[in-house]
Amino acid sequence: MKKILTLCSVILFSFGLTANAQEMTPQSSGFDHKIELTPVVGYLLNGNINFYYGELTFDNNINYGISLAVQTGYGTSIEGIYTFSASQTSFRSWSIDFQSNSFETNINYIQVNGIKEFIDGQFRPFGFLGVGASGFVPQDTKYDSWWSFAMNFGIGAKIFLSDNIGIRVQGRMMLPLYYGGAGFYCGTGGCGGGITTSAHMVQGDFMAGLIIGIK
Repeated sequence: MKKILTLCSVILFSFGLTANAQEMTPQSSGFDHKIELTPVVGYLLNGNINFYYGELTFDNNINYGISLAVQTGYGTSIEGIYTFSASQTSFRSWSIDFQSNSFETNINYIQVNGIKEFIDGQFRPFGFLGVGASGFVPQDTKYDSWWSFAMNFGIGAKIFLSDNIGIRVQGRMMLPLYYGGAGFYCGTGGCGGGITTSAHMVQGDFMAGLIIGIK
């Protein structure tokens, strides 16, 4: 988990360095919007989860959704994004007590992201990082739905075709998380605490969408 977060920081820092030659400036631009609505479609790269009694594998498939971003500063915005994919899922049992099965699972991600654009103008690379929820809903009633805390991060670019219309492309990593434990301690140096989490699996997607900007 720490390696993934470190990689995210390195990627965003690298984009910041490459943007020095053309920094964002608080000047009037025809490509700045207070709100951006972006329907998106892409391809979700799923993974697998190993249990004590079997393995659950999610097939890769198309995903789609919608994003609503609100500008909070020049080159920065807060985004709410929902994406959905229907994945064929296979359960391979390692125990005689459970039966192998195949069924469809609806995969939902609801995330709130902070977005930072690095270059001003018609072409704008950006990075983002956010948290929210992931939901895995099997269409076979034998299995329970599973919702959990999740985070995502990635990089992308906006290419504006006119003042209010553009194309957005991006790649991201998604991490459904589960609660690992919590602790609280006190000593001669004071008190402190912490919460530990781990990822069930790592998913990724590549998406493109049509930006509709509102000034």
